[in-house]
Amino acid sequence: MAQVGRTFLHWVRAISIELLVLLGVLLSRFIPMRETVQGNGRPILLVHGYMNHGSVWRFAKKRLEALGLGPIYTINLGHPFRSIRSYAEKVKEQAEKIAKQTGRKDLVLIGHSMGGLVSLCYAMQLAPSAATTDIITIGSPLLGTPMARLGLGLNAREMRPCSPFLTELHQAIYESKEIRLYH
Repeated sequence: MAQVGRTFLHWVRAISIELLVLLGVLLSRFIPMRETVQGNGRPILLVHGYMNHGSVWRFAKKRLEALGLGPIYTINLGHPFRSIRSYAEKVKEQAEKIAKQTGRKDLVLIGHSMGGLVSLCYAMQLAPSAATTDIITIGSPLLGTPMARLGLGLNAREMRPCSPFLTELHQAIYESKEIRLYH
């Protein structure tokens, strides 16, 4: 009986922490993020994941800037249920703005979860040659994820294992020799 009590308390603690984190993420959406641009190095664009917002990069952005990297940019992909390709179009628009603003075309993309797939889609299928030099994916479902079956929207279907989108993306990655990929 003591084991059941400990398991229940562990479960309650875990759910409580998850709810606090969710609340923090929701609240961070209402705190405007200063889009200050610091640094003269290679521009970095941070791309958020499924059902998220650019504000989740707040602390990572500050840390990267403190390390002297950047300029660091973030993006809000918008409506949470569109195709990954439509999000890649938004990254393309942002990348063009960054290139004009910085005068540099050697963009580094860092994507979390679905943001890694969005970054890859942009770099492999939409970006001009040599516009993206490096892609760093963090927890991205490059082989798909069974959890996507529970998700909503076209992007969730594209993140399922063996989806036509992922098959096409893998082929593009295999053929690409210009972009360094870190996962």
